[in-house]
Order: sequence, then structure tokens, then C-alpha cells
Amino acid sequence: MTTGKNKEQFEEWYVNNDYEMMDLRSFYNSRFEMQIGVLLAYYDSLDQNITVEPTFMDADNGEMKWMYTIESHAVGTGKCGWETRNEAYKEAFKKANELINKDV
Repeated sequence: MTTGKNKEQFEEWYVNNDYEMMDLRSFYNSRFEMQIGVLLAYYDSLDQNITVEPTFMDADNGEMKWMYTIESHAVGTGKCGWETRNEAYKEAFKKANELINKDV
């Protein structure tokens, strides 16, 4: 989920924010659902405000689609069309990672 300079920043932030219940290795090995809250807190600390919300029903099969939005100090971006909330979070975290590595 995090690469390059963003990964270094995340790991430093993680250690400095008393996530003592789980060391970094355990964090990386945990289920994605367990990582979401920590990653949201990290990105919030960088003013990368990530939201994921339902957008519309797929006309073909009546299923909900999900959208992510990233709002930061200089960038607003969003994309929709994921089948699950977790897929939208994964894509949002990838995009935030890209934005942060680009800014560094």
C-alpha cells in the first residue's frame, strides 16, 4: 500500500504514534480491514483526507458501486466504479501513495 518515501514516512509515523498493540510486521501481515483505520489516520496526518462512499446502483445488476475522494492541500481527486468498499479504499490508498511520492 505504501512505497518509496511514503513508506518510510508511514513507518516513522507508525512507530511515533504508539501503535504498540502491533509491530510493523504484524501490521503488514494483518487483514486489510484491520489496516484501514491506521492508514486513514496516517493520511489524515498528511492532510490527505480520504473518503469512500456509495455512489450509485449499477443499472445492469442493481449492485452498489463505490467511490473514493482524496482532498488535500492542493489536490482534489476522485474516481468511482468499484464493486466493494475495500476495493475503493485500496485504490484510494494507491492514489494517495502516488501523490505523496510525487510531492517528495
